[in-house]
Amino acid sequence: MSRTSFRLGGLLLSGLLACGGGSNGSDPGVDPGTLQDLGNPDLGTDEGSDLESDEGRDLPVFDEGTTAEEDVPPEPGEFGYPCTDNAQCNSGFCVESPRGRVCTKTCVENCPADWTCKTISIGGEPISICTPLFLTLCDPCLQTKDCNSDFTGGTSLCIDRGTDGKFCGADCSGDGRCPQGYACEDVREPSGGTARQCVPENGGTCQCSGRAITLGLQTECFRANEHGICNGVRRCLINGLTDCDARTPASELCNGFDDDCNGLTDELQGRFPCTRQNEFGTCTGQGDCIQGAVANCDARVPTRETCNGMDDNCDGQTDEGLCYDGNPCTKDFCDPGSLLCVFEAFQGPCDDLNPCTVNDYCDATGICKGGSQKNCDDGNPCTDDFCDPGTGNCLHNNNTRPCEDGNPCTINDYCSNGACISGPLKDCTDDNICTINERCDPKTGTCTSTPNNGAPCDDGNGCTINDTCSGGECIGPGDWCDTQAITCVPTPPKTFCLAPKCVMFFGLPTCPCVCPF
Repeated sequence: MSRTSFRLGGLLLSGLLACGGGSNGSDPGVDPGTLQDLGNPDLGTDEGSDLESDEGRDLPVFDEGTTAEEDVPPEPGEFGYPCTDNAQCNSGFCVESPRGRVCTKTCVENCPADWTCKTISIGGEPISICTPLFLTLCDPCLQTKDCNSDFTGGTSLCIDRGTDGKFCGADCSGDGRCPQGYACEDVREPSGGTARQCVPENGGTCQCSGRAITLGLQTECFRANEHGICNGVRRCLINGLTDCDARTPASELCNGFDDDCNGLTDELQGRFPCTRQNEFGTCTGQGDCIQGAVANCDARVPTRETCNGMDDNCDGQTDEGLCYDGNPCTKDFCDPGSLLCVFEAFQGPCDDLNPCTVNDYCDATGICKGGSQKNCDDGNPCTDDFCDPGTGNCLHNNNTRPCEDGNPCTINDYCSNGACISGPLKDCTDDNICTINERCDPKTGTCTSTPNNGAPCDDGNGCTINDTCSGGECIGPGDWCDTQAITCVPTPPKTFCLAPKCVMFFGLPTCPCVCPF
């Protein structure tokens, strides 16, 4: 084939690629015999726009080669170089890609990754060129034919993603390969079976490609709740995929509007709620729905509350606010029979307005009585505790009173800065030569000592000698020994005894022997 034939075929192919899969509802089938009738449609872009509109947007990442040579940016006219018409391409073919139109090349099964070699017929002659495998992947769609053309590989399904809408997958049933950011998974076919398709991995969402934005592709979406389902659309615009513009279904009202999106307007039968409102309140009733508005409302007109046993202002209370004496211990109401205010005493809790009392109560005469005083005792003897009548808060002021530090062996303990300070230790010195180790017992606080048995001492009796300590007492040894005998015998210098036997003298056994006069 001559260069001129390739140019002519490229022009026809450019028109075919622009039509195949380029918009929702296109026919995937192409009759080679009609190629000479296909033109290159205006896609709504300027000649010089190329890929500039794609800058700054998040688009699917497609691997267009793995060799070092293919990583080098293409020269003008070579494979992958942006183009607007066939004349800009060395091969004579400018084709659609997910990022926009680029130059392709002829092939014999030698296309880069994510591209496939497709044979088409131009003027009755077969031509094989590289076409993108994932041309429509993640494009918004309405049905499966929107995702396929003669220049897409395999069968791409229009996958229903619920309220988000429908988006094109890509056939991965062969080697399971998908572009970066996509995974090959089983999805349900419209016929009920399953097919292997590339979808955003980890449950991700589809983003608009540059091609989808250029073509203004859209998909259907919906919002649903207990009232119904409202349909809407999502479109690929310059800023990306729009949110679903469907309304939120609501219960049907009488407003001339299809609130629940079931195709009917104000279809509810019977009476509709209505209100009458003024400065006194709002009264509710029912009326008839006529031409989107409630008519014949039977609600009462609110009026000022009066003593008549009725809820005049429709606030749910009867004769309220007419009688009030400011006493929390009376039930105030209007007697509709006499049209007089009645203040009836009742017994129950109340507030005497003294924050330092608790459990205030109403007595039988309708008077609020203060309850018990608030307990502010902090258990510290070194603070004076009281309730502040202005705030009801407990205050604790330090004092300097005597206190008990818990140690029975200290005396004169005292308070300082809210704490009990220990006084001096108790003096247990007894000036008794017959005791040693005088000390205070920390358990009882009493003074104890150890008898200094055998120590010499003076019992204060000039008639005794060699007095000795025994049991903490000073005792003359002669007297003590004589008490063990039955008969008192005087010992020198004593000359006679006043009694023949020992007697108790001040609680001690003693022989009443004396010295000579």
